[in-house]
Amino acid sequence: MENNQYHKLFKRSILLSVAFYAISFLLPVFSTTADKEIHFMQGIWMLLWGWLGAHGLCLIWLANPIYITLICMIRVKLFHGEKIVTTRTMRIFSYLAVILGFTFFIKGEMILNEGGRVHPITAFHIGYWTWEASMILLAVALMAKSEEVTTAHRIISWFLRNTDLIKKRLKY
Repeated sequence: MENNQYHKLFKRSILLSVAFYAISFLLPVFSTTADKEIHFMQGIWMLLWGWLGAHGLCLIWLANPIYITLICMIRVKLFHGEKIVTTRTMRIFSYLAVILGFTFFIKGEMILNEGGRVHPITAFHIGYWTWEASMILLAVALMAKSEEVTTAHRIISWFLRNTDLIKKRLKY
C-alpha cells in the first residue's frame, strides 16, 4: 500500500473514532440500582457531570479531555501541516486515554446525582463500549501511523497485492 493510501486510511480511522465518540453520548453507558430502582446513565450526562467524580478515584472522565486534545492535535497536523507534538507523544496519550477508560471497571460505583451518594454499577451498556471503542480505534490508528514500514504494514500490503491469488485458492 502506498503512503497516500495509508494517509487516507488514517483519516478514515480518525473520522470513525470521532463518530463512535459522538454516538456514545446518545447511548446508555451503565445502569445502577438506587432505592430499589434501576437507573440508566446516558453518555452525554456522563460527559457533562463526570468531572465531579474526577476528584476521587474515578479518573475515567479524564480520558475525555485527553481524547479531545488528541483530536485537535491530529486535526492541526493533518489539515494545517503544523507539528505540535510528535506522533509518538500522541500515541502515548492515546494509550493513557484507553487505560483511563478501563479504570471504570476498577471503580465499580458511581455518583448519580448532586446528593453525593455512591451506588454500585450493575451493568455496562453499549454507550460505554462505543466510547471505549473510539479511544481504542484512535490508539490503533496512531499506532499504525509510524514513519517506518512495520511488519504489520508489510503483511497488509502483501495481503492487498495478493487478494486475487487468495480468492482463487479459497474458490470465491
